[in-house]
Amino acid sequence: MSSLLAVGAVHQHLVKTLERTRVALIIESAEPREVHHFCTLVGYGADAVCPYLAVEAIWRLQVDGKIPPKASGEFYSKDELIKKYFKASNYGMMKVLAKMGISTLASYKGAQIFEALGLSSEVIERCFAGTPSRVEGATFEMLARDALQLHELAFPSRVFSPGSAEAMALPNPGDYHWRKGGEIHLNDPLAISKLQEAARTNSVDAYKQYAKLIHELNKACNLRGLLKFKEAAVKVPLDEVEPASEIVKRFCTGAMSYGSISLEAHTALATAMNKMGGKSNTGLLLKKIWLLCYRKNCQVSFRVCVCGNALGQFVLEKHLFSRSLFFQYQSRPKFSSYSYDCLLTFS
Repeated sequence: MSSLLAVGAVHQHLVKTLERTRVALIIESAEPREVHHFCTLVGYGADAVCPYLAVEAIWRLQVDGKIPPKASGEFYSKDELIKKYFKASNYGMMKVLAKMGISTLASYKGAQIFEALGLSSEVIERCFAGTPSRVEGATFEMLARDALQLHELAFPSRVFSPGSAEAMALPNPGDYHWRKGGEIHLNDPLAISKLQEAARTNSVDAYKQYAKLIHELNKACNLRGLLKFKEAAVKVPLDEVEPASEIVKRFCTGAMSYGSISLEAHTALATAMNKMGGKSNTGLLLKKIWLLCYRKNCQVSFRVCVCGNALGQFVLEKHLFSRSLFFQYQSRPKFSSYSYDCLLTFS
């Protein structure tokens, strides 16, 4: 049984019987191993988590030579390795708490600030009562089959030949990187190859193939891929519909700082949005982008409609303000880990 299902069910039972404050839930499981796992367990009532398999896996990595030694050539002790793992996990959990505006773990524990996706109503009511779930999904029977499949991987019913890959290691499920026969990802190697071909050769045919592949992958990866247009009984006349030329004026690109995307990408986005009448957003480092445009003699004509500045850096030339319709100031004081957006807006 999944540790999260067990924690959620026991937590809900104790809450209903008014015994929750008298009992501490300590989870010792091989399942949790990363920040999201710890956050969900604590968020549904766990007081402590012992990820013993993750600990043993880290020790094994050093034995297999996967963890480089110290600069002095000395190997890390077991305690040092686990201390680093716990420190990284604690930092990740604190980052999640900070993004939610929560400052203490006590406020996060049992708060259930999640939304379920792909779980049936019976699972929600039994284990995660009060958690929003807008679509149905896996039942207890389906979750049990998943658990049995994991057990089969660890303790296979068939005997593999000694020394074979199957006998020495578990298969990679492809949760993080694409693996053949593993988890489906929106960007698989074939789709990426078509995208690269379209970008390098400016091939319309390659892009159409890429778009078709992404459309099919979208059906297997995202909820929006399952949506279909429904024919309306009463159709709205086209002369009553807002024209596309006016709709696109409300479009705005996301705030992407220079470095996360290249100068060429910034200029292409800005030029495209200007032609449409929309707004392009440089994110931070607008000054850097304009200086690069000047130095590289970029022959483009565009206005950046939204720009941002962080850390109180108001040293921006006046032509930057004249070329921008909006200026957004983002303050990140040293004494706070939060970001205050839109404190000052110039138009």
